[in-house]
Amino acid sequence: MTDRFDAAGLEAKVRAHVERNMDAATLWLKGQVQRSINRGNADGSNPSAAGEPPKKVSGRLFQSIATAKEVSPSEIVGKVGANVEYAKRLEFGFEGTEQVGAHQRTISQVFGRPLDAPMTIDVSAHERSASTKARPFLRPALADNLAKIGKIISRP
Repeated sequence: MTDRFDAAGLEAKVRAHVERNMDAATLWLKGQVQRSINRGNADGSNPSAAGEPPKKVSGRLFQSIATAKEVSPSEIVGKVGANVEYAKRLEFGFEGTEQVGAHQRTISQVFGRPLDAPMTIDVSAHERSASTKARPFLRPALADNLAKIGKIISRP
């Protein structure tokens, strides 16, 4: 009797197992990221300090935290990120000039005096200087949890 070793079959089973664990690890990390920003600041009057994770105001950033997985013949990569336009600015900070497109704004006061009724005004496109200190929320969650993530990926 001859026993055959099915290397390709074993590799497929191991890859499938690691992919499932990678999914579990990215979902777990997503939860950690969301916990770090789930600190209330509904009216925006108490923002986070520079260097702290941002506080939740509207919930857009919280809801935008997503996971992805990229699989190739040589690697399995899990990703956790945010898909709102301001996430990069929060994570890394920003110092410089930015373009502001033309838009409309509703105002209820002029020069500190209340208007009888709110009115909508047109704001022309313009350039402005901005300085936003970093409020990282993705990198610290990853760095603080590398050991746990490794355990999740490697569990039987």
